[in-house]
Amino acid sequence: MPRSSLSCGHRQQGVALLLALMVVAVATLIGVEIWHANQLDMARVANQRQALQAEYYVRGLALWAADVLREDFERDGDFDSVNDVWNQPVAGIEVPEGQLAGRLQDLSGRFNLNNLVDETGQENPQQVAFFRRLLRRLQLDASLADKIMDWMDPDNQPRPQGAEDLTYLARRPAYYTASAPFFHIDELQLIDGMDANSFATLSKHVTVLPTHRARINLNTASVALILALDERLTPRQGLVLHQNGQAGYRSLQGFAQHPVLAGMSLPLDQLGAVAGVSSHWFQAASVVQLGQAEYVFYALLQRRGALTQPVVWSPQPFAR
Repeated sequence: MPRSSLSCGHRQQGVALLLALMVVAVATLIGVEIWHANQLDMARVANQRQALQAEYYVRGLALWAADVLREDFERDGDFDSVNDVWNQPVAGIEVPEGQLAGRLQDLSGRFNLNNLVDETGQENPQQVAFFRRLLRRLQLDASLADKIMDWMDPDNQPRPQGAEDLTYLARRPAYYTASAPFFHIDELQLIDGMDANSFATLSKHVTVLPTHRARINLNTASVALILALDERLTPRQGLVLHQNGQAGYRSLQGFAQHPVLAGMSLPLDQLGAVAGVSSHWFQAASVVQLGQAEYVFYALLQRRGALTQPVVWSPQPFAR
């Protein structure tokens, strides 16, 4: 056979081998892609199943919290303190594939910022006076009161020390005031003049609740909140009334008649406008550990008599 014919045959065999290798390579790539896509789909389905499982566990913990609060109300619904059973956290609850933990936190022991205005957006004088005293006790900028109310009211007319849309539109990025009640405590950081230190200080004593009529539970309130009840109260009196966080006043009258307040008249009608001795708002924090994944959810619970229901769910806490 001529040499040229042999060379041509060898070239044809080389081309065929190359094509075969290319086909194998392409098929391998396609196979790897299909395998990878299947693995992603399987992981996605597993994650969705796990997240759904975590959600069911969280709702179960909320039902447990509601039952604990019901039993507490039936036992003694006239007052609440940190010594009640609802203040005891639970942890290490074994469930298939993981563990559960939960804790209730009393939000009635804080001042509700939405109390500053009523349903129409008009300021509530008694609540505003209390909040101004709180700012002074915390040594924070007094103008924050006006700015917070301007953030919520429906008009665009700034108060004497307030800030309306014009102030916030000059920022980058620009934004408007809410012209509505606060939805979450973190919204407070948008207020003009609210720096990191002010937020860190104030957020320990305030919360945001979907009501304009929340009252502070004096049994779970901070010393600063107790001192904000009246300008005449001294730091020493505040500490005594606070009882190192273990207060157990059964009535407003019992609080007002504490020996440390002898000679000081605290009108019960004015006191009752901002404070009480029972709690109606709680934060339920739920931690679900499934395998290597951890899910944390928060529920805002409202207790009305023996009935407790979740009002809002959030991946972020309602109190800082």
